[in-house]
Amino acid sequence: MRLLALSILFVTLISGVKATHIVGGELYYDCLGSNDYRLTVKVYRDCGPNNVNGTPFDDPLPLTIYDGANNLVRVVYIPLVTPLSIPTTTTNPCLIPPPQCIEVATYSSIENLPPTPGGYTIVYQRCCRNSSILNLTSPSSEGGTYFIKIPDPGVVTCNSSPRFSALPPLVICANDNFSFNHSATDPDGDSLVYDFYTPLQGGTASAPSPDPSSPPPYFPIAWAPGFSQNNQINGTPNLTINSSTGMLTCTPSVIGIYVYAVKVSEYRGGVLLSEALREFQINIVNCTVAITADIQPQSAVQLCSGLTLQFTNTSVNATSYYWDFGDTTTTADNSTLVNPSYTFPDTGTYYVTLVANPGTVCNDSIVVPFEVHLPLNVTFAQPDAQCVNTNSFDLLATGNFTPD
Repeated sequence: MRLLALSILFVTLISGVKATHIVGGELYYDCLGSNDYRLTVKVYRDCGPNNVNGTPFDDPLPLTIYDGANNLVRVVYIPLVTPLSIPTTTTNPCLIPPPQCIEVATYSSIENLPPTPGGYTIVYQRCCRNSSILNLTSPSSEGGTYFIKIPDPGVVTCNSSPRFSALPPLVICANDNFSFNHSATDPDGDSLVYDFYTPLQGGTASAPSPDPSSPPPYFPIAWAPGFSQNNQINGTPNLTINSSTGMLTCTPSVIGIYVYAVKVSEYRGGVLLSEALREFQINIVNCTVAITADIQPQSAVQLCSGLTLQFTNTSVNATSYYWDFGDTTTTADNSTLVNPSYTFPDTGTYYVTLVANPGTVCNDSIVVPFEVHLPLNVTFAQPDAQCVNTNSFDLLATGNFTPD
């Protein structure tokens, strides 16, 4: 019985150390000459509430190198440099997403790698993923493999791999037309082709940071039903990538956390030299409109206040305004004041337009009807006095008022 209890405790402790912070990663390299290569690893970590265990970046990071025959060359231990926060922005400047907390750490080391048949595989593995990811079957129990190959010297010597140009976006606003330039640059000026790939397994709950990482081959994760390599985020349309430019586009509708993975293949003279991979977790969220035009509704007092009305501007986040008071008798019925007033030519219903931040990318407008009536002025003629008995007074109201 004691042995059984100890076994249960051991399993509980193992599962308790599960790291749920990994958001994504990528590798690239630069040939410096004399068989020296600068190896660079970028790791993305969740620093918000989804990182339930507060798991930090690896320090040091164990970067594993295999030769072309999958023999272990060495493990390079790279110390952590201060990570950077990725800003929470969208590709639509007119929408404001809820704040996210994602950090990126960049590890780099210069290693001497003499030419060898089959080249080299550089790999880093880490577990585990966010349990809330919607497009994977078992995200909390699967890690990720981030690797890149230095080609066989018979194919090319002293090659530098492509690398992605911009930090990936953290969020996509639901029902917004999302687009992001996911292009890469190549130091050698080689031709680049873009595609999706299926993220790879790597690391486990019991060994979240393998040392050394395992050699190739690496196996894909399982997509959740309704998702696949070419359908990584559902939408109208789904997430797509332009094979020539790397432009990502999508209009998602279901909020939640998703993983997507982009591959850029490097060609020279039609020969494939290397493939750079980036895997990243993105959040589909409900965003708020950055600029909102609004006018305080007409009050009961204003209904019969006369031909001149005072307007109250209740817009949000705007800095400039344009009013059109709907007076069809003139073209001068406009104002750029925050809270203007206007004298109408006659009674009636006028449709007042307010444009917040006119002439800018993020503007908004609203049209509100206002009724104009003359002031109420009710009176009646006082009749002559009459006797207490058998008196009868006729009272007639006169002045400005409606039949009511």
